[in-house]
Amino acid sequence: MTKRTLLALALTLFAALALLAAGCGGDDDDGGSGSSDEARVIGYSNPAASEEGLRAVGYGMEQAIAALGIPWTVDELDSALDGGKQVADIDTFVSQGAARIVSWTLDPGAADAAYQRSSDAGVPVVGVNSESQFCATMVMAFTDTTCNVANEQAALIAELAPGGNVLSIGGPPVPSITLTTDCWLAAAEAEGLTVLEHQDNLQGSEAGGQEIMQAYLLQYPDFDALWSFSDSTTPGAIAEMSAGGVEIRGVDDDAGVVVVSRNGVQAAIDAIAAGEMTATWDNNQPLVGAAALQVLKYH
Repeated sequence: MTKRTLLALALTLFAALALLAAGCGGDDDDGGSGSSDEARVIGYSNPAASEEGLRAVGYGMEQAIAALGIPWTVDELDSALDGGKQVADIDTFVSQGAARIVSWTLDPGAADAAYQRSSDAGVPVVGVNSESQFCATMVMAFTDTTCNVANEQAALIAELAPGGNVLSIGGPPVPSITLTTDCWLAAAEAEGLTVLEHQDNLQGSEAGGQEIMQAYLLQYPDFDALWSFSDSTTPGAIAEMSAGGVEIRGVDDDAGVVVVSRNGVQAAIDAIAAGEMTATWDNNQPLVGAAALQVLKYH
């Protein structure tokens, strides 16, 4: 099956998920001796619940609970991209009696103190794509912790627009986003692409993507591709491009601006089907949540 066909199926360049559970300090005295038949509340610190892909982590946890048939529930709090609120949320989980916590870290320096307090209180923390000496375990997806996806995105753009000029939109300064953005910029250079400008959408929102693209179009009326860090931002950029008369390269087209993103959410799949986007990469976040839940059985 060709890459173009895969794109048309909206399953293109599906980034296979690799998960690694590794100890990262804070030994748990429970050692897995606690019965999974006991009712437990699992706290999920969602870094940005406005993002469908991040909500999918909690969904994956809930689906794993249902599949395992255990009497656990997930309590999700939205940090809304605020490191201080995430710290408060971790403390809230502990004070309200959560048995375990799953957290995707926004600000490692601030979160470590909360993770240490949680560990000291006997509430293990599982870090999702996040490292901390105070985590009991980490669950890492290579889509968010390696350069694999960024390398594939740069290669696709270089294939469709060799030596092309690219506009780039990053996201909030979250460690996993910073890593993948740095990977993308390095991969673009290695593939012979020219990044005309890179700006970060600090709120990671559709409106932010539209605002950045509006400014881009005034300065760069001619470009070959757009790289966006997330499907949460891309629709806004696409809307601005369409309003400005920019032709977007669909999966069956031979011309137009290449638009690539990541997360594989429904809006991106619909945009690909409508010829309004070229490709997205699926991080498969429900499996990340399911893996975190499975790991919690041993803590």
